[in-house]
Amino acid sequence: MAEEQELGLSSDIAFDRLILEAKSSIAECKLKPDAHRPNKVCTFSHYFCTRTFLFIRISLIFLIVGSVDIENRITYSSATVYALLLLYTILLEVWQNRIRSTAFQQKYRKAFDAILEMEKQKPTKFNYNPKSLEAVTDDVAVCQSCFRDGQVMEVPRILLVIGDVITFRPGQVAPCNCETFDGRVLAEGDRLSWDIKSDKKSGFVDPLEPVYARVTCYPIKNHLETALSADDSPLQFDYQLQYMIHNVFEHYVIPVALLCSILGTIVRFCYSDDENLFGTRFVFAVPSLTVLPLLILQLPLLLHFVKFINNREVAKFLGLPDDFESCKDLVSILSSITGTSFVDKKGILSCAHPSIEKVVFATNQADESGTLGIHLEVMNLSSDQEPTINSSGQPSNKWTLSMDDPNWQRFLPNLLPLSYNLLLNSCKQSESFHQFVDHLAVVATKVPRTIATANRRCVCQLPSLLGFTSKSLDNFQGPPKILGFYKKQPGEAALPGLTKHRTPIEMAFCTIHDDAKSLHSHLACQGTANLVVDACTHIWNGTEVIPMSKRLKSSVKDFYLRHSMTGHCLAVSYRPCFSKLATSLAGKYVEVPLNQEHSKIETALPRSHSNESFDEIDYTKTVRTADSAIDQYFTGQILCGLVVLHYEPIPQSVSIIEKLDQICVRPVYFSKENELRSRVFAEKLGIEAGWNCHISLAEEESAPVRKAGVAHEQFLAQKPSRSKFWRRIALSESNLESLDCESLARGSPSLRKMSVVSAKMAPIPNIARLPTGVQNVRPHLDEVDNVPLLVGLFTDSNTSAVEEMIEIMQENGEVVMVVGSCRNASNSMIYSKANISVCVDDVEEPACRLLDHPVESVNNNVMQISSRLTALATDFRLDHVKLLKMSSLIVCARHRMSSFRHSLLFILYASLLYSVTILMSTFFFLPIIFTHSQTILTSFLHIPVLFLGTLFTSFEPKSKIIRIAPKNSSEIPKVEKLKTVSQFIWQFVPSAVYINILFLILLMANSNLMCSFSDISCLFNTDGSAGSQPLLEFNETRLGQVSLSTETIRHIIGLQITVIYCVLSSSFVYGLSSLWYEFPIKCLLWDAAVIVCLITQIGYSYLRGVHLSDLFSLLPLGILFIWICIIVIVNELIKIRRIRQFTREQRRTKFEFDTKLGMNSPY
Repeated sequence: MAEEQELGLSSDIAFDRLILEAKSSIAECKLKPDAHRPNKVCTFSHYFCTRTFLFIRISLIFLIVGSVDIENRITYSSATVYALLLLYTILLEVWQNRIRSTAFQQKYRKAFDAILEMEKQKPTKFNYNPKSLEAVTDDVAVCQSCFRDGQVMEVPRILLVIGDVITFRPGQVAPCNCETFDGRVLAEGDRLSWDIKSDKKSGFVDPLEPVYARVTCYPIKNHLETALSADDSPLQFDYQLQYMIHNVFEHYVIPVALLCSILGTIVRFCYSDDENLFGTRFVFAVPSLTVLPLLILQLPLLLHFVKFINNREVAKFLGLPDDFESCKDLVSILSSITGTSFVDKKGILSCAHPSIEKVVFATNQADESGTLGIHLEVMNLSSDQEPTINSSGQPSNKWTLSMDDPNWQRFLPNLLPLSYNLLLNSCKQSESFHQFVDHLAVVATKVPRTIATANRRCVCQLPSLLGFTSKSLDNFQGPPKILGFYKKQPGEAALPGLTKHRTPIEMAFCTIHDDAKSLHSHLACQGTANLVVDACTHIWNGTEVIPMSKRLKSSVKDFYLRHSMTGHCLAVSYRPCFSKLATSLAGKYVEVPLNQEHSKIETALPRSHSNESFDEIDYTKTVRTADSAIDQYFTGQILCGLVVLHYEPIPQSVSIIEKLDQICVRPVYFSKENELRSRVFAEKLGIEAGWNCHISLAEEESAPVRKAGVAHEQFLAQKPSRSKFWRRIALSESNLESLDCESLARGSPSLRKMSVVSAKMAPIPNIARLPTGVQNVRPHLDEVDNVPLLVGLFTDSNTSAVEEMIEIMQENGEVVMVVGSCRNASNSMIYSKANISVCVDDVEEPACRLLDHPVESVNNNVMQISSRLTALATDFRLDHVKLLKMSSLIVCARHRMSSFRHSLLFILYASLLYSVTILMSTFFFLPIIFTHSQTILTSFLHIPVLFLGTLFTSFEPKSKIIRIAPKNSSEIPKVEKLKTVSQFIWQFVPSAVYINILFLILLMANSNLMCSFSDISCLFNTDGSAGSQPLLEFNETRLGQVSLSTETIRHIIGLQITVIYCVLSSSFVYGLSSLWYEFPIKCLLWDAAVIVCLITQIGYSYLRGVHLSDLFSLLPLGILFIWICIIVIVNELIKIRRIRQFTREQRRTKFEFDTKLGMNSPY
């Protein structure tokens, strides 16, 4: 114990090293050349480019030059305003450059703040998770056995630091760079070579012991580099925004408007006189005044503000902390999601441990057809998660076991021996079985097509259901002795269509309990059916022990074969023992030879199983050799039954997948298991996993070279000896590796028969023409079809394969959300590849389901620290309750983005309408229709306010419209372009014509021959009343002394276009709902925006000296009312047509989504 305390580090020192390395890693990442590069999405579309700023500044300079009155004198008020706008553009460019560079830096700040927070909350006591019972596989485990505080603890791999001493389990891959105590250097993913040694004298196999190694790197460094180097990918909305702003407006609309305005201004200048503004320096301002609304100077601020508000809405919806921040536009990404990839199973989609699903036993009772006779009875069980209150008074979800058959108690005599056996060989011996599975993991690497599986799990619920308690073990004394048996039997040849199927290696785990009231012992055996059944001669039928016929043995093996492919199947047997196992041999293993003679089936009960006198039995005999161990312990056993275990999906995961499917987000499950097991679990989740519905990402294994040489002939020629164990010659490991199971099946009648039966009884494999291996997916997509993008199940997946598959999905227009465990740090690269990533807190479950819910995770314990570090690579860290909200959040995001698109169209249309109106007045030889102040008021206040009013409707939609996200494409269809142009022509251009015609009518009605169409006051109009002097000095023309002058008419037109803007914006509030279904007034923010626009316009006119009676003249108001009615009718007709097109497209997309891949199955 003193030596162990010297190994490894203390938890305090390891934590300090971890924090120090995390800080230095973040600092190193920040100093890299690409650390300050701007975010790809931000650079892409959300901000002005140099060309736009050039247009803006030239326009403002010309506006300053053209800020004059009719007498060609400069108006300092308007010139000052434009000078301030010029300064604003300079500050805007500086701000957006800073935002673009700091958006990427936000991850560094967030990670560094999280590290500082963990340092402040350093725990005084470190709580480690208990040791898990899992087989060693190629996949990276979450925890690593490591010395901390002088004891072996399960430490999350991300928390390992230099100086830690880890223990290598046999067959385990290196969790990171390390060096063993004997000098062997291992890189991450390397394996140690293990030699299986057996005692020459006894024949027992010594268990493989773990190897100690020192960690030579920091896994946290790679994790942080991966998390901080992730970047966003542009979405369809970004492409559309970029196309509209940077292509259409910058390349076409603004230059064309500028050119037309310059031409019109030149013509007007040539025909102007001293009584017209076009004869002054104002002529320089006209083109800029036309272009200024199209530049939308406040657009970057509006987009940044909308992104901030949307992210706050997301955080509020999910119940995230107030300090939550993200550099991504979460609503934009969530609204575009087309697929959700689940990359972890245990604790996320399923319970942490498998549940009992079936119990099989022999009975003489009548079967379903009413015939009597010995047969196998299958009893189904159900495991349900029920909310309960644990001993500490906290709510917890505990799994309960129940029988599906209400009359199950009639089989109680059949179930009692089976349950008693499970009680004797229970999860209390998990540590010993853990070591046995590690040993088998090394053995399986040397036996073709086999794998070590931990099929023996906690089944304590079944004995408890039948009434057994902990007091039931009082009849036994002392701890049990452990004995393991295994057989190097090559696995079954893979069925057609199965790529990486491997058979569980034949094994049996035995516990030997000494009886408290006699000299004999009780052996409880659990293992694979092929090995256990061969050791059995009898079976319990509920009333007596009867000989086991060949037909019954075949039935048991067939049942096991079917269910071991799709889950965990455990054969349970019992044997009374009268010989004692030598103490030195307890805990060791026995390799059963391949040509081991099966126990003979006797018609009479063996003497050792009878109730006759035990006087002739020698209780002093001690088992000291493997031969005697097989004879005394592994022959003549009584089969009690079989237990089938499956992972049950947690109810929340089933609901999540169902809800995602309803909103047309394809759920995709990346399973690390083989095809058959994955399909069973996927179907329980509700994912289609039949024919043509799943793909294996495993690389195709090359066909083995069939050798009918020495190994084959030796196996067929061997005749087992019945006398001595050492004469039973087993195949060597070198021969096993070159052995072909199909050759054995052809040569051996019994094996050939089993292979035929196996092929008939196994589940139907996937023989659809789908690619196998991730390297074959791209060629299939290019040359065959797009089915790999539509399947919901990928099997045999590892981290690199999942990364590659997500990239393939994104290349083909998919927007992917990845959901994984917050404890699995190996998902970091997958999280960085995804468009949006979510890590979920694992469902806590005790190692034994009879125990109370585990003690709640204390703040700052080891697993919580690991989860917080893993979450740095993701966008969200949620529990299952919040994860259930993701489907609703996606619906809300789609609704908000629909409003955002309509609002952006409105601000672009409205700006273009204003410029078109000015252009028309220029070409119609009218006085300039809008002055400097009106242009600034409309462009910088009214249009942005109405934009925000139409955008921020209720975040949660009240309508049940399903908005299905389209494919992520950089191309904009020609139909959409034509639709956008036609909408502007029909919905906005008529209002520009109306404004100019009304302006002309009012000028003609309020002017005489001497002053018609001029920009000076009409002094000879005696019908008008005297006007008051303006209250503001910010004027561009001299106001006359008569009302309804040109300036007054401009204010009337300003009010008219403000009202028209408000009416036009009403159709963009609820863009996919008719006026009679969702009235715009229901949107309070839009109501406020309309009120602000009207009040500011009226207030502006009043401050400019315009009487309200003149402003609200009956003739303009009457004409405006008629035009509003026309606008509303046209808006509704356009909206109805848009709704019909949208509904038709959504139905087609929904139909394509709901089309089942397996509907044309040949089975």
